[in-house]
Amino acid sequence: MNYQHNKFRIFILAFLLGFACRDKVMPGVTVTPQFPANALYGKSSIAVKTTSAYSNKEEIFLSNGWFEKNQRILLWLLNSRFTKRWFRRMLDIKGCDLSFEKKINCILPNSFCYDAVIKGNKVEKITAEFRITNQFAYCLYWQFRPLWQVLHAWDSLVADKWLPAMSFGLNSFGPSYPDYSSPGTTTCNGYVSTSATEDGTTWTDAHGETSDFVSYNAVVANSTIYVMIWSNSDGGYNGIARSYMGWDIHTMGAGAAISAATVSLWGSSNFDLLQAHPALGIYASTQASNTTLSATQTGFNACGTTLYAPQIGVASIVTGAYNAFALNATGLSAMSSALSGGGIFNICAREANYDAPDIDPGLGGNGNQIGFYLAGAFSSSTTQSPKLVVTYTPGGGSFKPILMMY
Repeated sequence: MNYQHNKFRIFILAFLLGFACRDKVMPGVTVTPQFPANALYGKSSIAVKTTSAYSNKEEIFLSNGWFEKNQRILLWLLNSRFTKRWFRRMLDIKGCDLSFEKKINCILPNSFCYDAVIKGNKVEKITAEFRITNQFAYCLYWQFRPLWQVLHAWDSLVADKWLPAMSFGLNSFGPSYPDYSSPGTTTCNGYVSTSATEDGTTWTDAHGETSDFVSYNAVVANSTIYVMIWSNSDGGYNGIARSYMGWDIHTMGAGAAISAATVSLWGSSNFDLLQAHPALGIYASTQASNTTLSATQTGFNACGTTLYAPQIGVASIVTGAYNAFALNATGLSAMSSALSGGGIFNICAREANYDAPDIDPGLGGNGNQIGFYLAGAFSSSTTQSPKLVVTYTPGGGSFKPILMMY
């Protein structure tokens, strides 16, 4: 993201955004600081919580509720021919994610939707793109942070003292940045691996079938996630790595009818030193927690063996771009189950030709390795984060998009 891009225009339009989106404080309003540790996940906030005695309704800055309340101005900025290219770039919605000619029908902290089909007052079908973190809240915070600071100063020095009806609800400002740390409050992204503790570690040990001669490692909030098998110079195996990720899809609504879904993973590097022809596949994740990974034998083996989408071989994996995995019936069914069970859809990525079927690839020694480096949700560019695109008919309790003409 280029935070220095056209500062004057950013400031002017940001001020208009802030004015249009401000929470007008009614008489009797109380403002309470709310600085959670993990602002980038799920339903958490990144600044303040305002509770109005007038409406008896709680709003949290840059939360789902804040985005829903301010849909009209956000959608105008995202779709108007005067601002859409600029504002979409501010939120890291690239042209390769969605054509600038397409209308965005809704925007939430971790997702946006488009291609809505409306019949009467009912949304027949819509497509949503989900990110693991609250990427769009994060971008909105950082790109317009000078504005939030100005509004904080206005509230602290003027509005909350003498003009409460003109307060923006930012008298307590913070944190200095949204926290990218993990565990999160809703989902997480990372990898779990085995690591040899003895020379000559066998495939059975490295594969996590025993706890002999291996240790278990869990890494979350990393810029790179791994799907790898590698050997030691002594002829044994050094370890295997599997990656885990999850998306908060509860805004689709319980009972949503899913017609198609695609998981996209950004390829960074491929390894096939012995022409073993590895493949990348996505499977079920049975991690005990949605928000952290377990560095144990159980945590390492929390990866299924039934493919959620056709695997992609090393010769077809593209680096420097997204690789798309269209979910099959098993994957779509798992997503439907996730919706009815709380709205968190978790998957595991593992090597498909050897690791998943438990076949020794015969790598030998010399540090040979096969597998894939993938961009994690915490890479230097949010435009490379693992993403999930779903086409569905909304279920009960889902957020209904606002359709506007421009």
